[in-house]
Amino acid sequence: MKNFFLFIIIYFSSISSGFALGFDLKDKGQINLEIGRSKTLDNNFSLPNQSSNEINLPDKKYLNSYRLKGRLNLKNDTFLYFLYAPFATDYSFESNKIFKFDNTIFSSNKNTKVDYEFNSYRIGYFKELSYKDSFKYWIGGVLKVRDAKIRVSQDGLSDSYSNIGIVPLLGLGAEYFMSKKISLFSHIDAAGFGQGYAYDVNAEIRYKINNKNSLGLGYRKFGGGVDNDKLMNFAKFETLYANYSFNF
Repeated sequence: MKNFFLFIIIYFSSISSGFALGFDLKDKGQINLEIGRSKTLDNNFSLPNQSSNEINLPDKKYLNSYRLKGRLNLKNDTFLYFLYAPFATDYSFESNKIFKFDNTIFSSNKNTKVDYEFNSYRIGYFKELSYKDSFKYWIGGVLKVRDAKIRVSQDGLSDSYSNIGIVPLLGLGAEYFMSKKISLFSHIDAAGFGQGYAYDVNAEIRYKINNKNSLGLGYRKFGGGVDNDKLMNFAKFETLYANYSFNF
């Protein structure tokens, strides 16, 4: 909850700073709330990074998820983009081997629980372009704050590892207007680097109720990970979602 209020403070503080940069007075921005049903496609980790410690978590794990996005329009067809995307789930399984996680050794043939968090906060700057009246697209850069945590528990034993880092991403998006009311929308934030990668891409159909309100239905796939001397963790998820957008 405190992270939600942090997003709200940052978002509305940016509105005041946006006047210095120059709002597009016709359409100041948008707030978008997304509610979805997410599923684990793959999730594995090892810490320390050795094959003997690698844990493959059960797939087809479902959970409810949500996101809050914001957009502030500036002059010259540019805009600021914000995202608050909390994501937490847990897995229960019976370990099939002895493994070490961080500083603790866990047993085989024991009920094991893994609490997994991967919260994402992003801010980006984009330039919007158009091709005729029915198609627009945008390109920009995004800074992502990754707030991740893994906790392993087993028969009174527990150990956890947390990591917070900043990742630069490339952002691309497009919207095609099939009619005045209906459009197809897609956006991707992604990056690849020597020891890992990150991506978040969606495809959505939108219905414009009026000049202020619209609804959307979509599919999202996101994931990424890192493989370095200390840690290996790669995960990918998919989400079916509905959202509501309010323009102001």
